[in-house]
Amino acid sequence: MNTQLPDRHAFSTARTAFPLSFVLAVAAATAGVALRGSAASEPPAARPAGGAATSGSVIATDPRDSQVAIIEELNFPGGTVKQYVEAVEAAIKPLPLNVVYVDRGEQAGVQAVRLRRVAASSAMRLLFGPLTGGLVSVEFSSSSGSGDVGVFVIRGESNPVDAGLRSAMSTRVFSLREWTVAGNADELTLADSRRAVALGAIEEGLSLSAESKPGPYVKPTVRYHAGSGLLFVLANPDDHRVAESIVKQIDESFRVAENAKKHRDEEQKQTLKMLSLQREVDTLRAKLDTAKKPPLLSGVVRVREDIRAKVLDVAREVTKQYGSIDGNLEISETPKGIQLKGPADLVHYAVNAARAAAMVLGDDDAEFQEQSLPR
Repeated sequence: MNTQLPDRHAFSTARTAFPLSFVLAVAAATAGVALRGSAASEPPAARPAGGAATSGSVIATDPRDSQVAIIEELNFPGGTVKQYVEAVEAAIKPLPLNVVYVDRGEQAGVQAVRLRRVAASSAMRLLFGPLTGGLVSVEFSSSSGSGDVGVFVIRGESNPVDAGLRSAMSTRVFSLREWTVAGNADELTLADSRRAVALGAIEEGLSLSAESKPGPYVKPTVRYHAGSGLLFVLANPDDHRVAESIVKQIDESFRVAENAKKHRDEEQKQTLKMLSLQREVDTLRAKLDTAKKPPLLSGVVRVREDIRAKVLDVAREVTKQYGSIDGNLEISETPKGIQLKGPADLVHYAVNAARAAAMVLGDDDAEFQEQSLPR
């Protein structure tokens, strides 16, 4: 990520004492004036007889065979020095234009300008002054050799105030790795989300800082290295403090969110553990309840058919006196005898009562055939 924040002081209006139109007129009329600090100056152009020169036309000026390129028309909407030079170069094609950039001179801003019938050298000289607010210097050098069209050297940071501001800038490195680099595939989405939040907050914070600065100001540069999670900030000390504060706030915010997530995960684990323990307790309680219940028993007391009904009544009455209810012990008459089913202790008590009744009624051979039942 390479974030360029708005530069509100790219141009200084205080440096321009005359209207731009007046300066352009003077520059066009004095196209032969030497550049400040130039190694050599161009001689004045002589218009050949026979009409006006066309765009990119060559005009011989003296025995040294110097050449002057004339721009018939140039409408530049504004941009950087490099874009302006490219527009001048396009206007004089096929003639060459040699330019060397030094100290980021190509990055300075250029105001909009409209030129008519002006030498390319004059158009280039305008970069030193009104068009850039003095943020660049322009030097021209050439030799007296035949065919030498010369070289323009455009140097940035010629403004002492701007140069001083840039000299106070330094690069600081902040680590966002803990939050913005995924440790595994499951963390990719969360890491991408946190990286977007962190870089967006830093960009917004530095933008607000830039808007609050009066006077000359050089915008900071912010770059993020995805592989290492490192954030590089080139800025002045004040902006470094802003960036540091934002990084600390981001770290604290992410850490609080991470701790809250860990707390929720721990609570969920504890809840699941409690539910598991509760299921184990319920299972053990059920086993204990089953163990406490008496075994179930079923069987038939064989008695004669003529006394079977009376024996059945006696068994029921005795069982009720013992404390059972009809739902606990099932007693019924069958073709084979008296059917008994229920808890073993009650069944045995009823069997004894039935056999005693059968004996009283004259049946000494009453037998009980039992069968265990599952609980």
